[in-house]
Amino acid sequence: MTITTTTATAPTMSRMRLSSLLVILTSWAQLQKSSLGFQPAARSYFQLQVQLQLQVPATTESNTFRHHHHHHRARRYAVQHEEDTSTTAADPAAAVTDTLLPPGINEEAARLRKEAEIMRLQAEQMDMTLTLQKIDALESKLKNKAWLAKHPDQEAELQTQLQRLNDKLTKASSTSSSSTNTEKDSSSPKLETTATAVSGLKPVTSSSVAPKQEKRPAASRSLEPSSSSSTQKKKIPETPMAGFDQEDLDLYIPIANDINKMIPDADISERLEAFRTAPELQDHFQKKIQNMLVGPLEEMQRLETLRQEFLDSNSSKEREQLKREIERLEDELENDGPFMYSEGFYLEDLAPLTDEELARRMEAVGSLPDILIAIYKQRNSLGDEDELSLAIQMDYYEAQLQLLEQVRMFEPLPDDMREDYMKGFNSLPKAVRERFAMNMGIDKDSDAAAVLESALQESTILMSPLMQVVEAVNANGSTDPAEYNDIEFVDRSRFLEEFIPAVGNMEGMHPSEEDVERFSSEILDRKSFMVTSKPERVAGGYYIRGTNKFQDDEDGAKTAADKLVAQVSEKLASSPLADKLEFFYILDPSPPTDEELEFGETERPIFVVTTKDRASLYRWAKPQTKIGVTLTGLLTTFMFTVGSCALNPAIADRFSSTLEDAASTGVMDLQWFADLCLPMIGAFLGIQMAHELSHRIIALRDKFDIGLPTVVPSIITGLTGAITPLRSPPPNSKSMFDFALAGPLAGIVVSLALLLNGLDLTSSMTFGTQLPVVPVDLLRSSSLGGGLVEYFLGNTAILPDQGPGAVLPLHPYAIAGFIGLLTNALALLPLGHTDGGRIAIAMFGRR
Repeated sequence: MTITTTTATAPTMSRMRLSSLLVILTSWAQLQKSSLGFQPAARSYFQLQVQLQLQVPATTESNTFRHHHHHHRARRYAVQHEEDTSTTAADPAAAVTDTLLPPGINEEAARLRKEAEIMRLQAEQMDMTLTLQKIDALESKLKNKAWLAKHPDQEAELQTQLQRLNDKLTKASSTSSSSTNTEKDSSSPKLETTATAVSGLKPVTSSSVAPKQEKRPAASRSLEPSSSSSTQKKKIPETPMAGFDQEDLDLYIPIANDINKMIPDADISERLEAFRTAPELQDHFQKKIQNMLVGPLEEMQRLETLRQEFLDSNSSKEREQLKREIERLEDELENDGPFMYSEGFYLEDLAPLTDEELARRMEAVGSLPDILIAIYKQRNSLGDEDELSLAIQMDYYEAQLQLLEQVRMFEPLPDDMREDYMKGFNSLPKAVRERFAMNMGIDKDSDAAAVLESALQESTILMSPLMQVVEAVNANGSTDPAEYNDIEFVDRSRFLEEFIPAVGNMEGMHPSEEDVERFSSEILDRKSFMVTSKPERVAGGYYIRGTNKFQDDEDGAKTAADKLVAQVSEKLASSPLADKLEFFYILDPSPPTDEELEFGETERPIFVVTTKDRASLYRWAKPQTKIGVTLTGLLTTFMFTVGSCALNPAIADRFSSTLEDAASTGVMDLQWFADLCLPMIGAFLGIQMAHELSHRIIALRDKFDIGLPTVVPSIITGLTGAITPLRSPPPNSKSMFDFALAGPLAGIVVSLALLLNGLDLTSSMTFGTQLPVVPVDLLRSSSLGGGLVEYFLGNTAILPDQGPGAVLPLHPYAIAGFIGLLTNALALLPLGHTDGGRIAIAMFGRR
């Protein structure tokens, strides 16, 4: 339950599936060779698949979205302006200038006057937009009774500011209206369009000012709200009578006839190949592919532009407007799929194909050249031997067939959708039902239930060419949860992942919404924490926003946050949710908006609720790894101790003589060697135990769990220190600071005591006493340790430039104390999970 007082900048994630786009282009190019004359239903369905597969959830790489930290940004409002070809002067002075100046200068002067007027109008609009936003912020402030209760002296000042802004807005509006009328009366067509563009600025609410609307190509849909509901079913387009659009037939029929005349004796496959490779049709095929891709791609590009603007915006008002625009465009994209004509698997509005209609279509298609008839059959997944009437029926019911093919994308399938599927299947003519079953690899006489069960299995299904493209695309990517395309989810998560990365890494095991709702209603007491919103999904968990009702102690003993965390921890421990949920009480990692900065509302505490899986949350090392690393650390400590003795030539000679005596007598006496090594090893372990014991004391005091330390080995000093894992979060940042600082502080104190004692013993020993040695270069690496050595042993003890082999004999306590100073100082470096890293997080946050 960590509380920290920092905000975050910006990371995020991108899943732009370029490989999927290549699959679509390649597959569709192949499809073009066998399928001509695209139907509206197929085109809309293909658009949906492109949109689904190329969604870019606003989260490119973790360093893509840069947040301009806490600075006010100029709003991106602009006046849309259309070029006018007329050159009528707007005033008499302009008319005189137009008469006197040469034509080139004349046009340039008119252009500059026009641009100056546009800039003036844009500046007025931006000023009015900012004024409206300030008015909304002031009104929100005055409605906040809790804030006014804390600052009663500021209410009058806020009322004065609000009145001043309203007066300014009213005056600006009247000036703008009169200016617009004057310009219209002066009959200036150039300025009339500009004045009309900004004439909608009314001092009513901030909603009267719309954000910037870029001009969009004709292929893109307008984002303006329509009178009909976004969920209204669209009318099923009529299938062309002859199976092809008339424009396509005008091009295809002459080419097909020419091919039949040139190679009349060739079989149908050879003539089909000649038709597909005809030079006159290549540009036509390419344009049809481009036209089918341009619309969806432009809409998605517009959607991603809006998402990027939302993530970059610091204004809450602007973000609200962008969010509405994003949702409207997402609804339009979603409604362009195979379900745009129906809410289920059954097309109620698709009228049955009557015998008279079938006869008319038979006559229209039968009059086409045999090449086009063969292509028509192939497009409907039929062969040359199949009846033309079946191809016409398959073509007519293509929209219904596409819906039925979608069932494989729904898992599990609810009972009501099963009934809807069988109803849609039974609405097809018998011949179409039989062909659909045969394409799925089952008996043609199978009933709707058997067809459904077969469709839900991973079987080999002969699908339409369009569905084959979809399956190929789906094979290259996975289906993401719906919230991954929610721009607000992405916006919240990118800052949380920087602030508490471990929570973001637990996205695959985030808690259920029901458990979080229970936490909000049962654990959070309204008298202590007033919840102000529903839980908000973030990567790895949920946000719960609210107001802390506790107050800081007057003597500063406990803060309001400490009291709240203690109460929530106690209630959670006695709840059934204790084994399911973990929580953190922190400041909102998202940077404050411009409005919040303006009124000083920068501290927004929230609860972060995640799954209680501490092994994943704190990334505990495996027991085998901890044991292996710790044993390695103890081994390197022993080797450092033995090496310190072996570097002393006197000790090395005595050890050699001991071995020689052992060879002659059979008895090896190494007690003298143990007397040198054991004190050093014991001192090393004593320093480390003091370090870890201090951590443990703070953890017991503040009631959070820690694990066993892992001793980190070092080739140079024997050990680098130890890393103590957390098994539960400290209650607050002060506790984290005390915990991290206590270990190195205790280790340094014990190390200094050993160093001073060892140096004193070294200085009092007689010349020739056998002692372990330390390289002079290592002693000179520490100013504190080296200075103490010079103080006790003289200024010439560690003089520089003595060579790489220069060593200094010291008492084992002095060596252990010196190494302890080094390792505990290294532990204070702000790196990762070291004590210094935890101190830095407690003091400054993750930045």
